[in-house]
Amino acid sequence: MFAVAETDRKPAAWKNRPVDFKQLRYFMVTAQTGSFTAASSALRVSQPGLGTLVRKLEEELQTELLIRHSRGVEVTDAGRYLLRRAEQLFAFLDETASEMSKFAGAPHGLVRVGLNPSVEFGYGAELLRRCHEVYPGIKVNIVEALSHKIERYVHDGEVDIGIFYAFGENLSDPNAELIREENAVFLQKFTPDAGDRITFAELCEFPLVIAPHTHGLHKKIREIAEERGRGPQVLYEVESIGTIIEAVRLGLAGTILPMGAVQALVDQKQLCASTIVKPQLPMQLAVSTRSGVLASEAVLLVKQTLVSMLTAEEPAS
Repeated sequence: MFAVAETDRKPAAWKNRPVDFKQLRYFMVTAQTGSFTAASSALRVSQPGLGTLVRKLEEELQTELLIRHSRGVEVTDAGRYLLRRAEQLFAFLDETASEMSKFAGAPHGLVRVGLNPSVEFGYGAELLRRCHEVYPGIKVNIVEALSHKIERYVHDGEVDIGIFYAFGENLSDPNAELIREENAVFLQKFTPDAGDRITFAELCEFPLVIAPHTHGLHKKIREIAEERGRGPQVLYEVESIGTIIEAVRLGLAGTILPMGAVQALVDQKQLCASTIVKPQLPMQLAVSTRSGVLASEAVLLVKQTLVSMLTAEEPAS
């Protein structure tokens, strides 16, 4: 028997036209059930018509997929390969249809939101209130963590939306969207004679309570201190924004935070805020969703609500 030269072989029909999904599904069910009789019953089609379509598929692929015999069919090696790929394809199509159904009707579903402590303190409860009133079918779960952890949670799929503060060079997610920029401020217990500006050198005279050394702001403060040969005295490292603020209110130490997180407390004269200068400490507020994953309508609506709150002129009350 002579081998057919590669130049004489006809190209498979699928290279020249779209895949016929009916042919592929009919073959898959036939291979799974082991007979044309069982497959025609499952598919509710005539047995002769089913056999014709499967035979046409074999002719187009120029490959025998099934061995016919009196007891049914036996799947060839090529048939087993195609069966495996067909099962994967139809499983993907079914999953896609299920995911797309989430966009139908009133928005609903669970949305997991990761918030930096400063953002959670200023906006977390207001986010729950707004979503409950406007989107009652959406359940919002909030996870509070430091910014570097929030970025990792988004990447690993542990949260659907992440809001965090960072310095531009530290953004590990190139798809993160910047919401706003603001300068960090020095906060201390309210005193009427506190100035509205403070230099980094003056800041070094105060004891501080700030987030742990793994936090981006803490790292930036250390970098500036190393450049200038002098830094502030960090008495306490605390993850909880509530504890940090209460410590400041009690006069235990000062702290450094973004203004957006404490605007209401400053307006109420519970804290004094001084913009840090020479140098300034600009911070970027970013929002991120997991890349490569289709966001549901619920996720998109909660994200839109968050961004709207965080870009508003007046802080959440």
